[in-house]
Amino acid sequence: MFGDFLASAVGQLIGEVLGESVEHKLDRRLMVREIAAAVRRAEALFAREYATQDAEIADALTQQTRFADLPSVRAALRDLLARPFDDPSRAIAVVRRSFSDVLPERVERARIDAAVQAFLTSLGHEVLYIPQLRELYALLFQKISAESGRSAAAQTATLVQSVQGLREDMRQIAASSAGLLPAPQPPARALPWHNLPQRGYTQFVGRQAELERLRQLLRPHPFSRHFVVTIDGVGGVGKSALALELAHAYRERYAAAAPAERFDLIVWVSAKRTLLTASGIQQRRQTFNTLDDLYRAIATVCDQPAILQADTAQRRELIEHLLTTRRTLLLVDNLETVDDEELLTFLRELPDPTKAIITTRHRIDIAYAVRLTGMPVADALALIAHEAASKAVALPPDAPAELVRRTGGLPLALVWSIGLM
Repeated sequence: MFGDFLASAVGQLIGEVLGESVEHKLDRRLMVREIAAAVRRAEALFAREYATQDAEIADALTQQTRFADLPSVRAALRDLLARPFDDPSRAIAVVRRSFSDVLPERVERARIDAAVQAFLTSLGHEVLYIPQLRELYALLFQKISAESGRSAAAQTATLVQSVQGLREDMRQIAASSAGLLPAPQPPARALPWHNLPQRGYTQFVGRQAELERLRQLLRPHPFSRHFVVTIDGVGGVGKSALALELAHAYRERYAAAAPAERFDLIVWVSAKRTLLTASGIQQRRQTFNTLDDLYRAIATVCDQPAILQADTAQRRELIEHLLTTRRTLLLVDNLETVDDEELLTFLRELPDPTKAIITTRHRIDIAYAVRLTGMPVADALALIAHEAASKAVALPPDAPAELVRRTGGLPLALVWSIGLM
């Protein structure tokens, strides 16, 4: 029984922390009954009250499957009950992922987060106020407070000794530094923080409809429920240029944008091994190939080297916390050359309010796809005129239309053609 499982976990922890004498005083049978009844009441309360807010999720989690039977949920709720004064973020993340697992179809992250919060609130109302648990939590809090006080006192005594020992040194340093001004502090970094590469073009031509569509998709919830968007199409169609132009627009218009529409962090990673440029194909060193490479880019943009020194589990927690507290735009260029299932899992579980743009030649099941094809004739002709003027190339009157026809309106093919004339 789930109640027996939770009661055993709580009793074991109390014995470890407060001693076996306290554990022996527990009425285990009573605790089992109380916790089991409280869990049932919490599920019923969640089903009843949350049905008015999101009937689909409430039905899926209470009627189609018993959420509390999932092993991952049992472990997470055990941690929440047995360690009430620890940071709950990891256990809550497990509950959130388990909600996603039992739902019949992929559901927007905002709806899952709301359901997690509602369920934990229901559980708190019913479980955390069981009389026997309240007494145990009070004892546990007293023990933690006492240990914290002793630790703080010891640290304070050590600090006093250190300060006394340094006073004379500080006087000497102050005397030798008389007349010197303190070194100026570097100015605070202006938002947004980013690592965007330079644009590879002097003017972005066309694709205004696609830019506007992407801006709408990247709006915060509830205006847009999509958190991963792909730009797909054949090579040379302008996927990377479109993503880069969009990112630079968010960077340049940060101050003028509504606060909810801003991205505080803009992180660019590219898995390209070759660059298709107007002068030909150039080889490049691949700097992004795994989830750890993405973590490294995020940590670098945020100037948080401690993230890279943490172990794997802690690193993910730190990254998810960062992406939750700052609205972030991740841009993953050329994903088709990356073979890392952990990366795809991470992108599937992006925390709100983070959004991601992925450029790829292939479509991805988790994302809303924006398909790029050849440029419309008017935009293609405008690009030809711009490139011809910048390269001082005089074209015969019928040449632009013929170029559009022969290239199918592919931007890179148009630029290449002008460069060869």
